[in-house]
Amino acid sequence: MLFRSVFVVKPWNISRVSLGYSNNFQNAFKQFNRFESTLPPNWAQNFRKTMIPYKTFETSFNRSSGPGGQNVNKVATKVEMRFLLDDANWLPEYVRQKIVEQNRNRINKKGEFVVTSDRTRSQVKNSDDCVDKIYQIILMAGEVPKEPDQETIDRVKKLQKIEKEKKKESKQFQAKKKSSRKFKGDF
Repeated sequence: MLFRSVFVVKPWNISRVSLGYSNNFQNAFKQFNRFESTLPPNWAQNFRKTMIPYKTFETSFNRSSGPGGQNVNKVATKVEMRFLLDDANWLPEYVRQKIVEQNRNRINKKGEFVVTSDRTRSQVKNSDDCVDKIYQIILMAGEVPKEPDQETIDRVKKLQKIEKEKKKESKQFQAKKKSSRKFKGDF
């Protein structure tokens, strides 16, 4: 039986995953998901734009809209970058799931994540703009919310208690008002 080893390099450690006979590296990364629980909470802080493998993305150029005179009709400067989000093994699973939740309108029926830019009249600048957009989306998806400190928890509980008391007083006031409308005399 033939065995393969895959070395996964991360900024904080190097993990080795041994696999059985397989020509498909997708299986390696699926097995690697169990190691993702060791991801540091500051993964997004360690992530850099240079870590995005944008050269592997499918890139297309189209004619751009907007100002530019006759140049708009001649030169294809609009950039459209797309990649399969399920195959983006350079992203942790929780980041991919968060991207799907936050950017449903950027994912097509094939499961491709699509980013476009026609901000400038240059293909290179628009390509850089697409990479910047992808980087910002990844950073937003990779943020892990901080746990509230004890002071904040106590303040919230105190405000909830005050709100509950106000609601109770309001109900009692309404009950007294309605009970005062009842006829209590005899004929």
